[in-house]
Amino acid sequence: MGNRQYAYRLIACGIALAGIFARGDDRRVLTAAEFGAVGDGVADDGPAVVRMLQAAGARDGVTYAFESNRVYRIRTAGDAPWVFAWTNRADVTLDGGGALFLLDPAVRFMNVSRCRRVTVRNLTVDYGPLPFAEGVVMANDPVTKTLDVRIAEGFALPPPGGPTHEREQSYFAMLWLTDETGRRYSAHYGVGDQADAGPGSRSNRVVRLFPAARGGHLPDFRAIKPGETRITVPVRWIAHRMVADPNGHVTLVLDENRDLLFESVTIWSAPLFAVSVSRNEGTCVFRRFDIVPKPDSGRMTSSWRDGFHVKGNRAKLVWEECRLEGMNDDAFNLSTHAARVEQVTSPTEWVIRQIYPLNIMDYRPGDTVWLVDDARGVALGRAQVVEGGLPSADARGFAQPLRVRVEAPVAGVRGGCRIWNVSAANPDAEMRRCSVKMSCRFQSPGLLLDGCAFEALVWFYGEYMEGPLPLRLTAQDTRFAVGRGNPTRAVVVEGRLHGRKGEATQPAQPLIEEARFLRCTVDGELVCEDVARVALAGTVFRTPRGRFVESRCGNVTGR
Repeated sequence: MGNRQYAYRLIACGIALAGIFARGDDRRVLTAAEFGAVGDGVADDGPAVVRMLQAAGARDGVTYAFESNRVYRIRTAGDAPWVFAWTNRADVTLDGGGALFLLDPAVRFMNVSRCRRVTVRNLTVDYGPLPFAEGVVMANDPVTKTLDVRIAEGFALPPPGGPTHEREQSYFAMLWLTDETGRRYSAHYGVGDQADAGPGSRSNRVVRLFPAARGGHLPDFRAIKPGETRITVPVRWIAHRMVADPNGHVTLVLDENRDLLFESVTIWSAPLFAVSVSRNEGTCVFRRFDIVPKPDSGRMTSSWRDGFHVKGNRAKLVWEECRLEGMNDDAFNLSTHAARVEQVTSPTEWVIRQIYPLNIMDYRPGDTVWLVDDARGVALGRAQVVEGGLPSADARGFAQPLRVRVEAPVAGVRGGCRIWNVSAANPDAEMRRCSVKMSCRFQSPGLLLDGCAFEALVWFYGEYMEGPLPLRLTAQDTRFAVGRGNPTRAVVVEGRLHGRKGEATQPAQPLIEEARFLRCTVDGELVCEDVARVALAGTVFRTPRGRFVESRCGNVTGR
């Protein structure tokens, strides 16, 4: 489009917008093109999206529609850092029409909070410039722990320098290694600096990575094969960096909503976390929601950290026909935040404090809480909340103590005991026909896996900050295979609670009530520890490494 034509188009768009704002547009469907969106992958369509959102205002029942086969370049966002920021809306739909949204690194795609009946469908999200570059290790020095990396064609050379220490959670590269069986696995390399490998090395697309002085993980250098081992290198000022908003580390934030549907949505890259799902109610469905590296791009990475970080939901959560691959942390983390009992003021009243102070969880009348004396490894029991609320926050946003009253006493409660709100711990979650190639951490009390395929460690457990535990879990017609996360174990069901430093207290009795594996196929170890009931009906173990390992379990059937 020539400059004159483009100018005429903007003038026409301005005239149309003037009429829209003047009459208070009450249409139900707004299309991006009428607000000046070009969709050519070059022009900044951020201002057009802003005009589109302003035209609808805060009205409910609105559909925002985009054209198919378009690339919407978003360099600026009106509600920075969010392209779409919806609060207290109802019956709102975003239909991408199959388009690609290409975001600037300082932009995040969507923040939906306290909304009802939101639908998002038919779109892909990517970043440009990317938060990473892919390459091959050409040389490694086991003494200095440096790596010389040739950056692959098609990826911009990452700028010199190490972490900025500005709102970064961590700063690492990912090495892609293979074991003696040819299985690919990944290892972190904490980056302290990145510079030229020698005079003129960058002209040959070679850079040198230096290890972090402290706090950075390092791989087994004997496993690195120069000329073969691939590596994903972070890009300074982009990777691992939070921006602008307290939730600015997440590309898609869904918080405190009721009834969500995400359908035919793909994320190809995320600078840190891809999706956060927290404190939602009703039913939340993710159908054909893929977080994967862009096909045919040479990419190994999709998200620098978690794919789905799922915390403290009361909603029924459903994932159907989703694909997850290329995360550098968990594909799924399903849990809620634990609290500690700080004071017992009466047999039915306690003062508690959330251990991780952010993303504060509430305690409502009628909720069920579960208490464990983890120092002694004893489950104390459950109680129903009569009086609680949402803990207040200090100036930093940190959770303050909360007084909770329950219906009946729980024997053995004392200061230091751990407490979870089971009713707000994703108690009703299902995954159906999903394919996952990255490790998962499942700590929610109820979970169904149906017709899924996992090629990575699937870990059911509880720990000091999150939890509670997968008290009851069912996997049926599902395949588990060794992959990223552990070289021998495909599934671990562990009825123990891990402490702050990873230590696990031996429980006095099994803390997981039931684990059922029905008609499953397991290629690797299926480990069950401290589980009251284990069912293996119709489950088969493939290859010599496939076997059932049991420790301190109660009734085991079907083996």
